[in-house]
Amino acid sequence: MSGPGQPDVERDFDVEEDFPALAGGHAYRKTSDQTLDYNCLAWAFGDTTKWWDPSKRVAGYWWFPGVDREWTIEAITKILVIHSYKNADHNEYEEGFEKICFYLDEDKVPTHFARQLKSGKWTSKIGSLSDIEHDTLESLEGDLYGRAMLTFKRARPEWEHE
Repeated sequence: MSGPGQPDVERDFDVEEDFPALAGGHAYRKTSDQTLDYNCLAWAFGDTTKWWDPSKRVAGYWWFPGVDREWTIEAITKILVIHSYKNADHNEYEEGFEKICFYLDEDKVPTHFARQLKSGKWTSKIGSLSDIEHDTLESLEGDLYGRAMLTFKRARPEWEHE
């Protein structure tokens, strides 16, 4: 696997098997059909039209101009800063803010990205599978994605109560 959400045609994915905290359909719900149109990084930014991947320079893959073509904390952070995100002290819900959290493996390589919704729940694109809404970041932690470790936020004034 060369990066987050990279399609792996030799592996059968099963959300509840790969993420035991979701077993039995608890604490998550499927929110889209399976697709190869986009990956978890694109989904975290709300893009359902491209597969964001620095390692490929082929049709259907895209990388942010001016950002080093690598799966690193520094490269992804640069994309977040360009999109008006800044480091967050925690991953709990804050009214008026949208958050994106990095999952990192034991070598501190980004493996997955989740976005917090206005409801406070999280949304993720699971590899080449569907998008899901999940209650906690911890529900996707484990051997496949590592741990949810870095969170960034940006103001969403339209999310504030009136």
